[in-house]
Amino acid sequence: MAAVAACGSGPTPSDDYLSGALAQQVTQRIHDLDYPYDEQSSFGFQMGNLQTQLIHDCVEATGLKVPPPDLTQPDPASYVPDVATLWLTAPRDFGVARSLSDPTVLASLRAAMAGESKDGSTHTGYPDDYDTVVYGSTDDPKDWLTFSIGDGGEVQVPVGGCFGQATQQMYGVPAVDYERARHEMPKVADVLAEAVSSKKVRSTVGAWSSCMKKKSYTAKDPSELGQALSDWLTGAVDGKMTVQQVQAKEAALAVADKDCKTSSGLGTAADESFVDAADKALNSKQGVVSAYREMNDHALKLLAKRS
Repeated sequence: MAAVAACGSGPTPSDDYLSGALAQQVTQRIHDLDYPYDEQSSFGFQMGNLQTQLIHDCVEATGLKVPPPDLTQPDPASYVPDVATLWLTAPRDFGVARSLSDPTVLASLRAAMAGESKDGSTHTGYPDDYDTVVYGSTDDPKDWLTFSIGDGGEVQVPVGGCFGQATQQMYGVPAVDYERARHEMPKVADVLAEAVSSKKVRSTVGAWSSCMKKKSYTAKDPSELGQALSDWLTGAVDGKMTVQQVQAKEAALAVADKDCKTSSGLGTAADESFVDAADKALNSKQGVVSAYREMNDHALKLLAKRS
């Protein structure tokens, strides 16, 4: 249905955000901003493990003897929808139970939460000059890039040593070029923040929250639904809930969220505002977006070749 005027000063219901056209626009903008993470939730930790292995190989090639590399398990948070998904979609379910229904996923999460994974190296048994070989010299500006961040702060990123060599192998360009593109690339989080701060969205959030409260869910905005989903995931991993119970709970939450996004008009307002903000951000960085996509395509091909 099209937007229907509500009586008095109440919210204006709209289910336009459920239409194929607007939903596809949102999906495409997220894809343009977050490729290939939007398609492969495991891309981040797979690339982290690949980087760790490449650095290890590089270090050993220098003649240093080091312990086997520490590879990570998937982050439990990666199985909970991100903030953009919670704001911009109205799924039949949130995918938590579907992920947990895979015995391999459930086992890896239980191992990670029980501290049985090998996440994070303590550098025990590593030679004294290991960090210099990996990151380069702390005194050589060619080995580091410095970026300004919020509140006047700065962050340094290594582009020298074996770290920089691994980055070049993964993305097919010098580490300096990759890190600059990654820094300049518009971020989903920044685009979403601009969208949800718009008057159009802010005028609907209160009605959505009130609607959810009537359905026994307490949340000031859609981002807060992530806590309940995270708690249910933890409950299943801990054995306090079954996957079937998680599935039933998230399906009920999805129905309530959809009803409230429609009755409040939030769903349509958020999606339209996000598309507008994304277009502005993407159009201002077309060259960066194109180059960054090519770098990630190179990484995907390398992953496939090594799998």
